[in-house]
Amino acid sequence: MILACAVLIQSTSVTDGRTDRRTPRRWQRRAKHSAFARKNLRLQILDREAQTTNKVYKVIIEKIHMAIINLYEIDSNYMALHELSKGRLSHHLINSTSLTAGIKNVLENLERTSPEFELIYKTPNYYYTQAKVGEAIHKESNTHVLLIIIQAPIVLKSVISLLKVWEFTYFFLYS
Repeated sequence: MILACAVLIQSTSVTDGRTDRRTPRRWQRRAKHSAFARKNLRLQILDREAQTTNKVYKVIIEKIHMAIINLYEIDSNYMALHELSKGRLSHHLINSTSLTAGIKNVLENLERTSPEFELIYKTPNYYYTQAKVGEAIHKESNTHVLLIIIQAPIVLKSVISLLKVWEFTYFFLYS
């Protein structure tokens, strides 16, 4: 422990021999001002350090948030591929908006190219729950493309020609 002690002495002016009582007060004011300036400087440094720390925390929190999002996406992709390997379609692999657009595209192509056929299931629910789904991987140099094959059942809109119905008469053969 260090004890500091300040001794204030009355100073006398060398020129006129009078006692200057303001000198210690000036010294006290300067000392107070100097102490306040040091404290203010320390507080400014602490404030800058706190701001820097907050900026670092902000960056760390953003990175952790991005890592959590990436983990969620990886888990979703894993589950989607797992479902695909079992022959089922997943919302994580093809969202319902894309599937609906695909169904609409198939309907338009059928109407244009083969108007005698129609798609049986026109809503995405069937394709997510009951449709037979397959996959294929196309490899080209360093690129791999996953092809998802969905069996979309189609039927004839109407019978093309009338069918002839034959009637058979059964009879016994005697030998």
